[in-house]
Amino acid sequence: ISGSVVMGDFVMIGGGTGVRDHVSIGNNVKIAAAAAVHSNIPDGETWGGYPAMPIDRFYRQMRTLQRIVRGDVVMRGPGSTKEGPDGE
Repeated sequence: ISGSVVMGDFVMIGGGTGVRDHVSIGNNVKIAAAAAVHSNIPDGETWGGYPAMPIDRFYRQMRTLQRIVRGDVVMRGPGSTKEGPDGE
Protein backbone atom coordinates (compact mmCIF):
# COMPACT_ATOMS: atom_id res chain seq x y z
CA ILE A 1 0.00 0.00 0.00
CA SER A 2 1.54 3.25 -1.12
CA GLY A 3 2.02 6.10 1.32
CA SER A 4 -0.49 8.47 -0.26
CA VAL A 5 -3.45 6.05 -0.15
CA VAL A 6 -6.47 7.32 1.81
CA MET A 7 -8.51 4.55 3.45
CA GLY A 8 -11.88 4.81 5.14
CA ASP A 9 -13.06 2.95 8.23
CA PHE A 10 -13.58 -0.83 8.39
CA VAL A 11 -11.62 -1.67 5.23
CA MET A 12 -10.60 -5.32 4.75
CA ILE A 13 -7.75 -6.07 2.36
CA GLY A 14 -6.76 -9.63 1.43
CA GLY A 15 -3.15 -10.81 1.50
CA GLY A 16 -0.89 -10.02 -1.42
CA THR A 17 -2.98 -7.06 -2.55
CA GLY A 18 -1.27 -3.99 -3.99
CA VAL A 19 -2.67 -0.44 -3.92
CA ARG A 20 -1.02 2.25 -6.04
CA ASP A 21 -0.36 5.89 -5.12
CA HIS A 22 -3.12 8.50 -4.86
CA VAL A 23 -5.99 6.02 -4.53
CA SER A 24 -8.92 6.57 -2.17
CA ILE A 25 -10.67 3.58 -0.60
CA GLY A 26 -14.08 4.23 0.94
CA ASN A 27 -15.64 3.01 4.17
CA ASN A 28 -16.69 -0.65 4.60
CA VAL A 29 -14.77 -1.78 1.51
CA LYS A 30 -13.57 -5.37 0.98
CA ILE A 31 -10.72 -6.14 -1.40
CA ALA A 32 -9.98 -9.76 -2.35
CA ALA A 33 -6.53 -11.31 -1.98
CA ALA A 34 -3.95 -10.70 -4.72
CA ALA A 35 -5.90 -7.77 -6.19
CA ALA A 36 -4.19 -4.80 -7.83
CA VAL A 37 -6.04 -1.59 -6.98
CA HIS A 38 -5.40 1.18 -9.52
CA SER A 39 -8.49 3.37 -9.04
CA ASN A 40 -10.69 4.78 -6.30
CA ILE A 41 -13.19 2.45 -4.63
CA PRO A 42 -16.49 3.91 -3.36
CA ASP A 43 -18.00 3.13 0.07
CA GLY A 44 -19.41 -0.33 0.72
CA GLU A 45 -18.08 -2.11 -2.37
CA THR A 46 -16.26 -5.42 -2.77
CA TRP A 47 -13.51 -5.55 -5.39
CA GLY A 48 -11.09 -8.17 -6.65
CA GLY A 49 -8.95 -9.11 -9.63
CA TYR A 50 -5.89 -7.86 -11.44
CA PRO A 51 -6.55 -5.04 -12.14
CA ALA A 52 -9.13 -4.72 -9.37
CA MET A 53 -12.76 -4.23 -10.38
CA PRO A 54 -16.16 -4.68 -8.72
CA ILE A 55 -16.35 -8.34 -7.68
CA ASP A 56 -19.51 -9.11 -9.71
CA ARG A 57 -17.76 -7.96 -12.90
CA PHE A 58 -14.66 -9.98 -11.96
CA TYR A 59 -16.73 -13.15 -11.48
CA ARG A 60 -18.59 -12.54 -14.77
CA GLN A 61 -15.26 -12.27 -16.62
CA MET A 62 -13.99 -15.47 -14.98
CA ARG A 63 -17.15 -17.37 -16.00
CA THR A 64 -16.78 -16.13 -19.58
CA LEU A 65 -13.12 -17.20 -19.70
CA GLN A 66 -14.06 -20.66 -18.40
CA ARG A 67 -16.71 -20.98 -21.14
CA ILE A 68 -14.17 -19.96 -23.79
CA VAL A 69 -11.64 -22.52 -22.54
CA ARG A 70 -14.28 -25.29 -22.53
CA GLY A 71 -15.26 -24.34 -26.08
CA ASP A 72 -18.80 -23.26 -25.17
CA VAL A 73 -18.15 -19.86 -26.77
CA VAL A 74 -16.72 -19.33 -30.24
CA MET A 75 -14.74 -16.11 -30.44
CA ARG A 76 -15.17 -14.26 -33.73
CA GLY A 77 -13.03 -11.50 -35.09
CA PRO A 78 -13.62 -8.99 -37.89
CA GLY A 79 -14.48 -10.69 -41.16
CA SER A 80 -15.22 -14.09 -39.63
CA THR A 81 -18.25 -16.18 -40.46
CA LYS A 82 -20.81 -17.68 -38.11
CA GLU A 83 -19.19 -21.09 -38.51
CA GLY A 84 -17.18 -22.59 -35.67
CA PRO A 85 -13.58 -23.79 -36.02
CA ASP A 86 -14.74 -27.14 -37.51
CA GLY A 87 -17.10 -25.54 -40.04
CA GLU A 88 -20.13 -26.19 -37.85
